[in-house]
Amino acid sequence: MRASERGFTLIEVMVALVVSALLLATVFEASGLAMARLRRTEEKRQALIQGSYLLATRSVEDFSDAPRSGTVAGLRWASDEQAVATDPRKLLVLARVHVIVADAGRTILFEHSALRLKALPQ
Repeated sequence: MRASERGFTLIEVMVALVVSALLLATVFEASGLAMARLRRTEEKRQALIQGSYLLATRSVEDFSDAPRSGTVAGLRWASDEQAVATDPRKLLVLARVHVIVADAGRTILFEHSALRLKALPQ
């Protein structure tokens, strides 16, 4: 066997390194995108939990047309109620309860309205 036929040439090694580097770059980019999607999904899950909690809480309280807002875990929320109809004795009101949860960039992640029969404060 001649000395020139043993092993790989420098060009072959360089091509193998370039191909390996391209594959690694693709894998790192894909994993970075997957992590970003995971964070966004977790944020949406937190918004759903927070929005559902706010809607449930606001639904069982006496009617109050005062809007409320706040921040929980980096998510901004707002809720309000509007009277749709009132009974003749002024004891009950049909209210529209509206809840919005948004991220820090004000992108709405959760928004829901529901009609609830609520007691009027005495």
